[in-house]
Amino acid sequence: MILNSYIVKGLRAACLALFSALVVIVFMQVVLRYFFASPLAWSDEMARLLLVWVSFLGITLVYFSEEGHPSVTVVVDRLSPRNQARLKLVLTLALCVTLFAGGVVSFNSTLRNHRFISPVLHFPNSLKYAVVPLSFFLMSYKSAYDLIQFFRPGRRKGEGAA
Repeated sequence: MILNSYIVKGLRAACLALFSALVVIVFMQVVLRYFFASPLAWSDEMARLLLVWVSFLGITLVYFSEEGHPSVTVVVDRLSPRNQARLKLVLTLALCVTLFAGGVVSFNSTLRNHRFISPVLHFPNSLKYAVVPLSFFLMSYKSAYDLIQFFRPGRRKGEGAA
């Protein structure tokens, strides 16, 4: 649980810093282009990179939040508490496996793209893609943590994972 709080704090700080940088860069680009007719060559590429990173880290942050993603629970609410817990177990297990597999595939893709260089900033394209396996592995960790919590001693009967 302590590790989860550090991950959430790190994700919040990273999202805030990256989004702030994105806003500043885009604002600078607009001002320089329209008021001084002197656009920055690198701003579009950097803004795209920051947007990708903020998006994936933001999704991961929501996954780690206590509230989780919004969902429609019409069918689940009609199940008994015991069957709701069973369904949550199956879905959490499926998420854990799927997210881990997605992390492995995206990690391999990131490594394959390391030799390609971005046209303006001259950084490896793997930097752009590295956030995908990072997010997948963090969400996979959270799903595995939820699975462990599902089987922890003292859990009330019918209660799902946290």
